[in-house]
Amino acid sequence: MGIFDIFRKKKEEPVEKITFDKLDYFVDKETKSLNEKSESFMEEIKKDAGQFSLKIKQKIPSLRLINLENRKEQEKLKAVVIENLLLYVGHLEKLLEELKKIEDKGTEDYINDLQLVFNDFNKKSRISFCRATILIGKEIEKVRDIMKNFMKVLDYKIKSRDIYGTFKKEKLIDNLRLELKKLEEAKNIQKQIEDSVKNSQNKISALELEKQSAETDYENYEKSNVHAEFLNEQEKIKNENNILAEDISRLKQELNLKLLSKYFHNDKKKNELLHNYSENFINSIKDDNNLKIISIAKEAKQSIDEQKIKELRDKIMNQKMLVKDKKLGEFENRINILEQEINEEKRNIEDENHKKQKFEKKEEEILIHVREDATKIFGRSAVEF
Repeated sequence: MGIFDIFRKKKEEPVEKITFDKLDYFVDKETKSLNEKSESFMEEIKKDAGQFSLKIKQKIPSLRLINLENRKEQEKLKAVVIENLLLYVGHLEKLLEELKKIEDKGTEDYINDLQLVFNDFNKKSRISFCRATILIGKEIEKVRDIMKNFMKVLDYKIKSRDIYGTFKKEKLIDNLRLELKKLEEAKNIQKQIEDSVKNSQNKISALELEKQSAETDYENYEKSNVHAEFLNEQEKIKNENNILAEDISRLKQELNLKLLSKYFHNDKKKNELLHNYSENFINSIKDDNNLKIISIAKEAKQSIDEQKIKELRDKIMNQKMLVKDKKLGEFENRINILEQEINEEKRNIEDENHKKQKFEKKEEEILIHVREDATKIFGRSAVEF
């Protein structure tokens, strides 16, 4: 090795770039790596816990056999020590039971519960341990040493392998997967919206063609001989009705209803009939089947043409009214319906586009969270999206 090789920097491995389209692959890869690390750690810790439990089990019988009869201390003190020794043994047995209960838990829960179990043991057994060690030292200290050594090794392995960092990464990956699922859902909804808009656009195109066809039919019919004949007939009816209106007006003047009302103001029935004629002449003459108005006019010594009144009533009874061309109305109705359907589809497009904008914004927000989580998992220099 040359002298300059000593100062030569170690060649850094290139960081593999993670683009969005490769993110799932790297997430799966990292998940597999973390699972292997977690499973390996769990297997090792459970093995250590099993050995610890075995050692404690082996110590319990010898603790129970401890006898202080040959000690010179006061009997009361010896009794207290033995009582607390047995209490401490009970706590040890309880500890082994609790360790057995958590064996099937996942890595993070197992580690957390393991520490809780030992903390609970230390808290509950502290007094009995202290009182037992007044006269018993070596045997009980061996148990405490086994426990201290196990916890020391556990703590070292947790820190050296950054197992809490592994748990944190697992949570980040779970959250990242959730965000990716949300992102996929947002994209799917946008795709559905795009399909809906496209469907509405296709409907509008078809409806516009149908509307154009209906408008052409409308225009053609409007120019047709059939419609022209209808208009001529309507014009004829209009003229006839105008003539009839003039005849009615003249008859009203000839009858002089106001004067007749004064003449028969004491005759309730006749006055009521004259009032009805004054209010609505046409309806009154229609309802006056026997044309009592003629006899009333004669009684008042009015000179009227009885035959003319009868003929006028016949014309009123047989009067034709102006009507719209039904065929033309059908075309207009169809065009209006198509126009409404087109406007409805346009409103749908507007609503869907507004909805799409909301999901586009949501997608951007989710993507920011995805990028943040990916950066925390893989490092800022690796993430390229």
